[in-house]
Amino acid sequence: MTPQEALQKAIDIVGSQARLAREIGGGIKQAHISYWITHAEVVPAEHCPTIERIVQHAVRCEDLNPRVDWWVLRHAAVAAQLQPGLRTGTH
Repeated sequence: MTPQEALQKAIDIVGSQARLAREIGGGIKQAHISYWITHAEVVPAEHCPTIERIVQHAVRCEDLNPRVDWWVLRHAAVAAQLQPGLRTGTH
């Protein structure tokens, strides 16, 4: 699945580009979604986790932006949750 196909799947799940933009929030507009579909090679990495959550993991970050090593980020987050001292620098 290409990033554009993954994003289109997310749009189909929520119902429209405008709705997806509203649910992402943070100043994202329908025009951003349209640009990502038509011109961008990938969805900006900072929005992938939010989109994945919005569609309840029906579309994965790995599909929206395959340039990022999501495995490393996902496992670093899990490790930080299991060992809270790693986040604060205290052990």
